[in-house]
Amino acid sequence: MRKGDRVSRLTKKVGQHGETGKIIEVRGTRAEVDWDDGHHSVVELAGLHVEPAKSK
Repeated sequence: MRKGDRVSRLTKKVGQHGETGKIIEVRGTRAEVDWDDGHHSVVELAGLHVEPAKSK
């Protein structure tokens, strides 16, 4: 994963939608993510999934 990648994070509860966002910075095994809902956080890379690029 690298800066600019679109990522998603699954939830722990059944029926909840996962979060999606964009990686701002990678720091070792963690990434700072700007989430689509407006907040940002630092999370473990292992908990993220890279979203496939949308075809145009």
